[in-house]
Amino acid sequence: MDCYQIEWQGPYSFDEAERRATLDLGIYMECIGKRPRGVQYVGHSRDISKRLRDQRLAITRHGSKGRSQVFDFLGEIKPFEGSELTRDSLLDIESFLMNTLRLQHKLVGNDPQTTKQYRKKQILVINIGKIGPLDKVMCHDERLLQSLKKNLKTKPQRSDDW
Repeated sequence: MDCYQIEWQGPYSFDEAERRATLDLGIYMECIGKRPRGVQYVGHSRDISKRLRDQRLAITRHGSKGRSQVFDFLGEIKPFEGSELTRDSLLDIESFLMNTLRLQHKLVGNDPQTTKQYRKKQILVINIGKIGPLDKVMCHDERLLQSLKKNLKTKPQRSDDW
């Protein structure tokens, strides 16, 4: 099983996201509204700022919700030991997120082909930072996911409790 941590930052307006997009290889998600309830689009790119410019043009062209209502979260992917971040693994992560979130071409650009390419690769994603509407732990295996969620619930202890 490949395990990744994604550190999310945002939400940013299109212009702000483009300025902050410094990752060479990463992932991003787009949501409607500053306090989103769901993800509208997931994408990856070797050059995120260029990809965001392309996405902005596509959304503006289709008039979908208007660019002033679309906010981006930028994610830096960090593989855990035994996993590596390659072009193929980035595509697997994108497809995994699209399928797990059940994105159905909500905004412009969620290519149905990417969804179909999902090979059911065993992936575990731990989301940290400003994760927006995402779950903290995401996994393809529902039983494993429930076990992780149950066992990861911790309560901070004060020093006088020791």
